[in-house]
Amino acid sequence: MTPNASDGTQSSGDCDNEKEKGVRRNEKVGMTAMAAVGVLQKVTGFALKVALSSMGIVGAVALDAAVLGAARLHCSASAWRVLQAGILSISAVQSPVRFLARRALRTMALGLVYATAAKRFWPAHWRDLQFWSSVAPIYVRYKLTQIQARRISSEKLRDRLWASRHEWGAVKVYELCTRLRGFYLKDGQFIGSRADFVPAAWVDKLSELQDRVPPVPLQQIETTLCESFGVNHWQQLFAQFSERPLASATIAQVHEAKLRDGRRVVLKAQYRDQERLCKLDLQNLRALSEFLQATDFKFFDLISVVSEFEQQLPLEFDFAREAAMMGVIGNNLRRAGLCPSRVVVPAAVHGLVSRRAFVQEFIDGVRLDDNRKLREWNVRPRSVLQAIGDAFGQMLLVDGVMHADPHLGNVLVLPDGRVALIDFGQVKTIPDELRRGLCAFYLAMANNDIVRTGQTLFALGIRLEIDVNAPDAMETAALYANGLLDTRPIPDDVEINPFSSKSPLKTAPITKFPPELFMVLRTMGLLRSLCLAANVEFCMSAAFRRYAVAGLDKQPIHKTLFPPLSRTQRVLETVRRFSSTLR
Repeated sequence: MTPNASDGTQSSGDCDNEKEKGVRRNEKVGMTAMAAVGVLQKVTGFALKVALSSMGIVGAVALDAAVLGAARLHCSASAWRVLQAGILSISAVQSPVRFLARRALRTMALGLVYATAAKRFWPAHWRDLQFWSSVAPIYVRYKLTQIQARRISSEKLRDRLWASRHEWGAVKVYELCTRLRGFYLKDGQFIGSRADFVPAAWVDKLSELQDRVPPVPLQQIETTLCESFGVNHWQQLFAQFSERPLASATIAQVHEAKLRDGRRVVLKAQYRDQERLCKLDLQNLRALSEFLQATDFKFFDLISVVSEFEQQLPLEFDFAREAAMMGVIGNNLRRAGLCPSRVVVPAAVHGLVSRRAFVQEFIDGVRLDDNRKLREWNVRPRSVLQAIGDAFGQMLLVDGVMHADPHLGNVLVLPDGRVALIDFGQVKTIPDELRRGLCAFYLAMANNDIVRTGQTLFALGIRLEIDVNAPDAMETAALYANGLLDTRPIPDDVEINPFSSKSPLKTAPITKFPPELFMVLRTMGLLRSLCLAANVEFCMSAAFRRYAVAGLDKQPIHKTLFPPLSRTQRVLETVRRFSSTLR
């Protein structure tokens, strides 16, 4: 009897447990159903509001329950556990808080379903979600830090707080750029080059994007190569091909190869589907710029910057145009007597140029910040910067066709001290009226004429929120001229950095910046970063002086302003130098 009684008792207990589980399960289902009422009325807009009103409360409950069911099917285990915890928490919360909690939970469930569906079926939407879900925490954390910093009286403690936040922000922005790539990489490259404009932590981290971007799989590059040149394998074009990339850039990857005739070349091939992604990225950046322009970044015309990028972007994806522009600039510098004596521009390989891939000659050089190599070659950084200044003075002020992406990875120093310019994806054509205005501007800068500098700055279309008739108006304008469009050192007591309380951007914000000037601004900012990398104080406006004069006359500089010395002049110059050494 005892065993049978024991068995009977155990069986009865199991039944009771099952009943209790069933009751709890039904309670959960009931709570889930109740929690689903009205969610889509606030989330999905007017169309679903009409649909729900016609279906009644039963239809609304059923539809919202379906949303939670979809979340259970498609969300990850961790996300579903969060929802479960929320459902259980709602049952313990009293009204009216319960109503708000329900709405928050429903929104979370629908958001998870949308994110999962976007990742699987709508890649463009998923990319948007990734961008905004990365940007929002960065913005919120910086705003909270800004509020916290206002409550701290000690300047040292404030600086320490901001330094910590900048280090965190730099890592987050770097992760966003490398994860999403596309146009965000290009933005990260530019931000990382502006040591005068952004925190040092951002510059240190984002400067890694110049030429150390994580590469894409080789198979993707091979696919682009084969589709562009109508071959089945790289061996049909090259005798050798390096699987390890020389550099991974914003929209393309570069590999070294050797042609069948023995010439060393490089292949530049676009990433798959990159053009479409970059166009989507620009839409997000425009929305972000409009938001920041209206809230925190009123000191600069961000909208004009995005507008110029929208104009330049389609051109950068046309490698046939890039090869052509490389030839145009090379010929212009050759006529000016700068190429190849001081500046080298690679040539495209005939017959191996297409819209998405092209082959050019190999240039063997090092970056300007490779101090060990420069010392080994006995190359002085100042002479390198002078050659760069001559090249860009000629391109910008005389020819009106300019390489617009001179970051550290695109400017190489050769063993003989010459400079090589590579990557002509961003080439800016300067309208003649703007080119002549820039000539007048840089001539005033080179002559240290503060009044004339301010006048020409305003003539270029740049507007500051200042009284132009105030006694110090021209000095403020000249300060901006130096910080934005030149490379000479900024005074120690002035910081253009917008996060600094000493920044003139706070007292004299830039209310208008012409879009056609942005690529000039970007180029000069990158040239400033070259000077900082070389650890040399160098004034590009001084190097531009003779080209500004030549540009106003629109005559080849090497034929009019600086003709070669005659034999008699060379003898007299030698005597003069010798005499000066005896004094």
